[in-house]
Amino acid sequence: MKKLLLILVVVATVFSCTQDEDKNFSAIAQLVGDWELQSKTINNLPVSNENESLYFSEDNNISDFSGNYELITEGTSSGNFNIDTQFANIIFTSTIEITTTYRFFLNNISMVLTHTDANGDVISDTWVKVID
Repeated sequence: MKKLLLILVVVATVFSCTQDEDKNFSAIAQLVGDWELQSKTINNLPVSNENESLYFSEDNNISDFSGNYELITEGTSSGNFNIDTQFANIIFTSTIEITTTYRFFLNNISMVLTHTDANGDVISDTWVKVID
């Protein structure tokens, strides 16, 4: 009886300790989807914002912190992005090889992107995720 109990405990322990990783988890799942520009400031002064939308999608590797984007404003810009998790930066590289780095803050429904332009102006965009 003791041997049977011991075998059951060992078997239960082995099966409860197996590693079952979800290999389909996206590193950027919270970012993926449609976003609309809610507000924009330059040097902490509000400016009128146009109808702008930003779409993030996965690339071929869902376990990294990069993907594709499309910005729709007066014109359309697209390319890829990479997230630097150490410094909370998101780096956009357009299809014409223009790179812009933003400091970002992200929660479930909003995202703030901030950068300093060539003139030294601090531009801050607040985006809201579009919920279907």
